[in-house]
Amino acid sequence: MEGKTLISDKIQVKFQEHLNYLNKLYPYEESPFHKLSTSYKRIVEAIKEVPRLLSDGLSELFTGQKQEILNNFSEDIRFLISSGNLRELDDGEIETILSFLGDLLDSIY
Repeated sequence: MEGKTLISDKIQVKFQEHLNYLNKLYPYEESPFHKLSTSYKRIVEAIKEVPRLLSDGLSELFTGQKQEILNNFSEDIRFLISSGNLRELDDGEIETILSFLGDLLDSIY
């Protein structure tokens, strides 16, 4: 047990000597380790933003597509009514259908 403690102490002393030597060669902010560590920290911070940016981008894309789908659906309903393939619906009924479709699309995405 005593031998392990001595070896551990020797390793710790050598490690500290090595750190002191490196600190003399490079100020801490200029050390390769510090630069690499700082670089990784910046990369991790950027990676943490990816889900939010992706989510924001997809939300904007979906909002545009949702409105386009609703507009096309509205035109299709009005065409079917005018061609006689669908019974007459008033504007309130069409808006209710479009609202339901919008809610359905929101739940899907």
